[in-house]
Amino acid sequence: MSTPRCVVETLECRQLLSASLQVENLDVIPGYERMVFTKIGNPDETTPNKVKETGVLKLRNIGDEPLTFSNITFSGPFKVVGSFPTSIAPGGSAEVTLQFTATSTPTYTYNQTSGITEPRRGGAHIGSLTFKTNDPANPTFTEGLAGWYQVYSERNNEPGLQTIVNLLLDYKTVIAPPKTVLLEQADTPKYYGEEVVSAYWNRANPAKSVSVRQIAAYHGQGNDVPIYWHSQGGANNLLFRHDGAASQTLLPNILGGTGAAAGSFSTNSTFGFRVDNSYSDDTRNKKPEYGGGHEIRFFPVRDHFGNVLANTYFLVQDYAVPVNGSPPNFDFQDNLYIVTNITPANGAVPPPVTVPPVVPPVVPPTVPPEVPPTVPPTVPPVVPPTVPPTVPPVVTVPPTVPPSVPPPPPIVIEPVPPTISLSPPAMSVVEGLKGKQKVELTISLSQPVSYKTKVRFSTTDIEAKRGSDYTGKATGVIKFGVGQTTKTIKMLVKSDKVAEASESFMVTLSEPSNAQIGTAQSTVTIQDNGVQPTTGGGKAIPAEGTDLPIVSITSAVPLLAEGNTGVQLYAFNVAVDRAPLKKVTLKYAAASGTATKGSDFKPKSGSLVFAPGGPTTRTITVAVKGDTVAEPDEAFIVSLFAIKNGVFATDSAQGIIQNDDA
Repeated sequence: MSTPRCVVETLECRQLLSASLQVENLDVIPGYERMVFTKIGNPDETTPNKVKETGVLKLRNIGDEPLTFSNITFSGPFKVVGSFPTSIAPGGSAEVTLQFTATSTPTYTYNQTSGITEPRRGGAHIGSLTFKTNDPANPTFTEGLAGWYQVYSERNNEPGLQTIVNLLLDYKTVIAPPKTVLLEQADTPKYYGEEVVSAYWNRANPAKSVSVRQIAAYHGQGNDVPIYWHSQGGANNLLFRHDGAASQTLLPNILGGTGAAAGSFSTNSTFGFRVDNSYSDDTRNKKPEYGGGHEIRFFPVRDHFGNVLANTYFLVQDYAVPVNGSPPNFDFQDNLYIVTNITPANGAVPPPVTVPPVVPPVVPPTVPPEVPPTVPPTVPPVVPPTVPPTVPPVVTVPPTVPPSVPPPPPIVIEPVPPTISLSPPAMSVVEGLKGKQKVELTISLSQPVSYKTKVRFSTTDIEAKRGSDYTGKATGVIKFGVGQTTKTIKMLVKSDKVAEASESFMVTLSEPSNAQIGTAQSTVTIQDNGVQPTTGGGKAIPAEGTDLPIVSITSAVPLLAEGNTGVQLYAFNVAVDRAPLKKVTLKYAAASGTATKGSDFKPKSGSLVFAPGGPTTRTITVAVKGDTVAEPDEAFIVSLFAIKNGVFATDSAQGIIQNDDA
């Protein structure tokens, strides 16, 4: 096992006769100036999720005077757990725990998830922590904060590969054209972005180990996935497994411990990798019909400036498992790792390592000479520190290198390709009582060009179903001739006389040729003609010709005091607008909001039946737990779903638990 490289600030950087700030992110990744978090609104009930809800920032004073802090402010849903230090003595340090506090997804801008069926069920909150100090070199310091919130564990609520690498971790590696959700393949491999294609690898520096750190796991909850290395033609050697409870998070912990999922190895042989049952050698994988067996990809790691980190790669894996009879989803974010000290064995050439201008960093990263306590000493990741987005890092030229060494080749800036966008990003259409209503979406090119371009579009059902609710092509290719900038996609919404809730479907752009994608998706909502409000704003009534009873839910009281002990019953009234001719059945469940299921209220789910000639109202009660803790008012949601022989006028209601403690 190897000892990780450490970055130790030189004495020349020390601020004499003043306070001097030094900052360390104990997670190491993505860097000292940025921290990442994850949170799930409704965790898995079988294997409760371990997520990255908190992180620790270590502040040091390496100066000769007391270091003081003031004006601590946050942007985004983040906070300090406990208190922030007011000062640190010379040579001292303080650890500050930060917490990701989001309770919902952010305002929707574009699909950041790993699929196309639940684009609004997960999103990235980007924020910061800013504070002022009396360090003359760093009077103001800003720590970047990024948190991923998803409503449910799995269910396509996970972040996509580009979201993880480029948005949350802020690496500049080119994975694919912007906002590409899936790295789709047919029966042969398809390579994307800066992908380096090599089944086998060698150590770049024979004197150092190869180190592997898992940076994300997004697959079936509860599965502790292993990663192995093997010499070419040799047996598999286990590196580590991540904790199966941490199967829906960034920076998972190692199985059986609290440290990072990480490991290292040394060999003089050419070697490959295996993640679970996926090999880096495509020919060894058992599903060649899916991308020719291409289940593992490698991309060079670029830091926040776009500089390539030498011999450092992302290893990303996708399970070649059919989903509901369809091909794999090709999201390539099931398991992500950073691997250091490797070079392609087949001679593939990665992008050149660029050297930024020599400008001292504002706050040098702190990595102690020993392995940080959060990383097991036997399996340290070797990941060079990143630098703040505002100032490039110091580049020190060793004295043994003569000044005549030629500079790296210049960066060639390619012409910016045109952008293809879909508009509007969202629209509504009211279905008629007869006939069909037209839906037209515009695909536009940002500028006329002297060559042909094209893009694929596809429709995805959300609640609306293609064929029964709307008609149009499931997929197709839009081609732009020379000089053309506008095309349209046309669909038709069918009419009916059935009362029902609003339904939606989505149109998505992918696979651009000679262009990049801007706005990739448009959501079309079909508003029903069957449920019409009365002119007085009262209860909804069915339109002429409808035959389905209408169900609604309301909370019996606007809020309920929690009490100090025992439980209080929170009632919700479910009503049908008329006696049904056929039995109406539905299911219900209580879900967390700012109130947490289990600790603030007891889990509750079940089913209701409205029989012909029976009562037209039912009551659901949720047990609210009493406590003596002073806290803000909290809310939870009771949702109705899976209705048969009826439709919803309202399918959810909120319960507010009122704090009654001083």
